[in-house]
Amino acid sequence: MKKSSVIALGAVGLLSVLLVITYLGTRSGPEQITKEEAVAMLDTMKSAVEKKSVGVIMDAIAPSADGKYADMTREQLRMTLARAFQGSGDLTPDFKKITFDGGNQAATLSFDISVKNTQGGMSADDYKGHITLYLKRVEVPCLLGAFKAMDWRITKAESTGPNLSTFGEF
Repeated sequence: MKKSSVIALGAVGLLSVLLVITYLGTRSGPEQITKEEAVAMLDTMKSAVEKKSVGVIMDAIAPSADGKYADMTREQLRMTLARAFQGSGDLTPDFKKITFDGGNQAATLSFDISVKNTQGGMSADDYKGHITLYLKRVEVPCLLGAFKAMDWRITKAESTGPNLSTFGEF
């Protein structure tokens, strides 16, 4: 191999390492979450419900398996959402009375929610309740798990609405 080829390959390798480091530096979320950022998470989840995207909703949830989400584990919540989305028509979530209490390492976001299901010309309220989301800045995998970054995720959720474990059943 020519000396110029070795130099070019070395430069490309160094540039790749610098790009990965830069990506990881910009990937980490802020030290403290604001109400606007927390509400933006809600807006993302609202869009995900309308598009029936389980993956986008699950991306907002901490990757650890020890959290409880309306008395379900992370995997139970994933299956419940998939089953409910499959058996529903057009879903329209609506958030009201949003309150936020933030800090450096943890925050809570509470709101009233109603989800309207429109199917076959009929419309019904599928879900109504009050939800409290507990947010923490946690390590999340990125670049196919090769690296970890710090970002804000939902670590726990409480709900006063109907039992979610029966959603999507006929």
